[in-house]
Amino acid sequence: MAEAEIFDPRTVEFGPGGSLGTGRGGHVAARLPDGRVLVAGGWVGLRAYTASVEIFDPATGAFTAGPAMPGPRLGAAAVALPDGRVLVTGGEEAPQRGLATALVYLPGTGRWQPVGPMGTPRYKHALAMLPDGRVMVTGGTTDDTRLLASTEVFDPATNRFTPGPAMGAERYKCAGAAVATRAGLLVACGDQVESYDGRSARFRPVPGTRQVWRSFPTATALPDGSVLVVGGYDRQIRTHRDAAVVRPVG
Repeated sequence: MAEAEIFDPRTVEFGPGGSLGTGRGGHVAARLPDGRVLVAGGWVGLRAYTASVEIFDPATGAFTAGPAMPGPRLGAAAVALPDGRVLVTGGEEAPQRGLATALVYLPGTGRWQPVGPMGTPRYKHALAMLPDGRVMVTGGTTDDTRLLASTEVFDPATNRFTPGPAMGAERYKCAGAAVATRAGLLVACGDQVESYDGRSARFRPVPGTRQVWRSFPTATALPDGSVLVVGGYDRQIRTHRDAAVVRPVG
């Protein structure tokens, strides 16, 4: 789809947000320091992946073409870094061909810079900021058959990835399901919620959160430190209607 919508919290309503120049799905998006939004990659047709980029300007309500990435990516993950850059990790360049490469977008110059690479090709994974400004990469898959419990940590100061602690379970289709917490982060995809405590540098399952498998749920931090986990779908692609408020361990 090429359409976009904007949610106005004052009116609690959605309104038109312009149209992309190229309809796409499985793309990534991140906010730039000036308030614009970077939209990158995704698929644009059957087995057709794109490297194209568009930038949404809320002042005009319009999308304009941005600098393309070096190659196509579907199912990548992206996060805005504290220094204003945008980190994009992994994805697949073609069906079941995962990437270990990573890029940062430099808003001041409009260029893409290679960083890393990661130690493992992965897509359909998740990124989350840690309290110290580093980024944790969690789970995903290398080829849609091998699921990953591994993690990696990106340091913006060095532009390098280092191995992180393994999660207790393999996690896949996690975009939007990892969120920063006061102690570390929480990951809510799969069949149990886990939280990472930066002090002990380990993952632990959150008691009472054993669940039916969830692909592509969302996890959102709440003001009191808890996390709202919403929806997703199970292994038979049946959607979940429920939501839960989870208190991270640690």
